[in-house]
Formats: sequence, structure tokens, C-alpha cells
Amino acid sequence: MSRPLAPIAAFAARAGSVAWLRAVTALGLAGSAAAAALLALCPSYTLGLLIAALVATELCAWTAAFGVAALALCAWPSPLRRWRPVTGALAVLAIALALPRMLAVSEAARTADAALATFDLAAPATQAAPHLRAAPVLWSECFLGLAIPPSRPVQELAIPGGDGAPLPGLLYRPLTAAPAPLVVMVHGGGWHGGGPQECPDSARYLAGHGIAVAALSYRLAPAARFPAALDDVRAALRWLRAQAGPLGLDGGRIALLGRSAGGQLVLLASTSPEGAGLRAVVACYPAVDLLDGFHDPPHPDPINGAQVMIDYLGGTPEQLPAVYRNASPMFAARAAMPPVLLLHGVRDHVIQIGYLRRYRDVLLAQGGAAALIEVPWAEHGFDQVEQGLGGQFALDCITRFLAGRLE
Repeated sequence: MSRPLAPIAAFAARAGSVAWLRAVTALGLAGSAAAAALLALCPSYTLGLLIAALVATELCAWTAAFGVAALALCAWPSPLRRWRPVTGALAVLAIALALPRMLAVSEAARTADAALATFDLAAPATQAAPHLRAAPVLWSECFLGLAIPPSRPVQELAIPGGDGAPLPGLLYRPLTAAPAPLVVMVHGGGWHGGGPQECPDSARYLAGHGIAVAALSYRLAPAARFPAALDDVRAALRWLRAQAGPLGLDGGRIALLGRSAGGQLVLLASTSPEGAGLRAVVACYPAVDLLDGFHDPPHPDPINGAQVMIDYLGGTPEQLPAVYRNASPMFAARAAMPPVLLLHGVRDHVIQIGYLRRYRDVLLAQGGAAALIEVPWAEHGFDQVEQGLGGQFALDCITRFLAGRLE
């Protein structure tokens, strides 16, 4: 090749390699997005599939973004012409499957507004519940993470449990010097796992908005069976009230927040003597009827719920009917409970939403203040992906509800 043509040949080679790279990238983005979109629809036959579907569902904004990026790259000339229709089809499929979940946020927000408004009618708050977030879901935070206001460094606690032995806890405190209202947060994990480190961004977000969070731990099954975990939550409430002054907390403004197994525990704790004076209870996808839930599991049943309950309670309902009943918030509902906000995913494959609807109705029939916010796209544990659709949506609902009851 003559020397004058060498630069042109080099440029053409580089352009060709860039075109190939662009085409392969587009195909990779489209394929990944389509796989994630299909995974979100996959039945949760195992815990691994449940977690994968949960993450794929909650991060569907990324799925849509990958699909759009793949379509944009497809618009460039490509040496892989025969692959362009495949890339385009995969990208369109990913976008088509992700968009309905993203569009469902608006309707879910309207439903949440109506649900939260019922508390103002049933048990007026000390002030109107404000929107502390600009919107229930901020699309920028889906990609960049939650925008969290500053708060104090997390403080480690040693909280006496029901048997007197110390249990680890974490305290998230606002920057303000005034005694802060407190949310006592109880983790999930099927009563046999988890810890106070659950959902740290949500806890820091609340602290950044002036609400302290004490994240608890409790004794776990099968080594410790019911009511050990409940006793630990009740003991923690007593201790936190006693230590409110030294910890910079307002012991007269306390609410409970629990997820999954923790939701069951906070609902029961709110009906105990330690529940007197609580301002509010939030339970996300809690187990509320262990008696019926044992014999009517979801299909599929990814965590083998019956065995989880046997490990927690020590036997079957036929062996321990009174224990199952005592461990079921459904049978402890009463009008004297603080206002109860329930959040649950319609697609939950661990705890069927019908139980939550029935529990809400029982609370209302008893004369209590209660609302259930149903999240149409969501699986069990949806707010564990804190920057995802469900994580942001739940945080918005919880923040508004608690701000209205704790101020």
C-alpha cells in the first residue's frame, strides 16, 4: 500500500472496529434488558428466583434505559446488518415489559393518597402529612440512588432483650439538638435471619428529615421460638423509653416499623402493654394469620412457609393451635391499637395479599384506624431495593404517614 493511502486505511480500520463494537454493545444491552424484563415475570419457584425477579422488577427503569440505548445504537450504520432486527426486537420487548410497571406508579400514588387521607378522617394527625419527597418515585434516584439529607453518624447500641442478654442495635439520629421522635424498626428474615442493618438508606433518610430510627435485632428461630422475638421487641421498647433522654429521643413520640417477620412482631407489640402510647405502626408485607397461612400457602411457595412457621413456633397448628393463634396479629386486632399503615405487593409470593385485606377489614370493624396500600407490581420484600420503584414508593408513603403522626 502506498504511503499516502496508509492513514486512510488506518482510519477505515478504526471506523470498522468502532462499528463492530457499537453493534455488539447494542446487542448486549438489548439482550440483557430483555432477559431482565422476562426474569421479572418468572414464577418464583425458589428463593433465588424470587430475589432475581424482585431485583429485575424494582430496577425496571434500568431495563428501559438499556432498551432505549440499544435502539439508539441500532440507528447507526452497522456491519452486523442481519443482527439489527434481532437487537431492535429485544430492545422493544424490554421496553414494552418495563413500561407498564413504570406507568403503574401514578395510579399507585393516587391510591396511596386516598389511603393516607383516611387517617385524617379516622384519627386526625397533629399536622397534615407533608410530601417530603418531590414525587413518590424520582427517576433520577433509580439510577443515582436515594438523595439522603445529612444526619449524625450511626450509633451502635446494646439493647437488653427479653431474657436480659444484650442484643445489637443501630441508632440513626437527626442533626437537630432537640429530642427527636423515634421510629423503632424491626427487620424481616423469616424469623431466622436478618439484622438491624436492613434498609440503611431508608433509616438515614428518615433521620435526615428529623425522625430518629432505632433498628433492632431479636433472637432468631429455631434456637429461640415464639414468643422470644416478641419479648425482645417489647423489652427494647421499654429500654428505649427509659433511655430516651440520654439518647436524645422523645419518648412520647414513638412509632413502630416492621418488614415481613418484623411486621408481624410490631403488630403484636402494638397490642401489648408496651404498645400503649405509640403514635403509629407501619407493617410492610407482614404475616398476619399464621393459622390459616400454614394450610393455605402461596403457589409457588419459594420459602417453604410451613417449615418456616414450624421452626418459629415449634410445631404445626394441630400440635400448637393456641401458639399459632397468639402469634397471629389477625386475632389480636383491637380498636385501642395506634393507627396502622400496611403496605403489600399484589404479586407477593410469600404472603398472599388476601390476608392483608382481611386484616385491614378486621381492624376497621373493631373501630381502629387502618389502611392498606397495595403496590401493583411488587413482590415480597419490594422495598429492600431501596432505590427501586417499590423502595422509593414505600419510603414516600411511610415518610408522609409518620411525619403526620410524630410531629
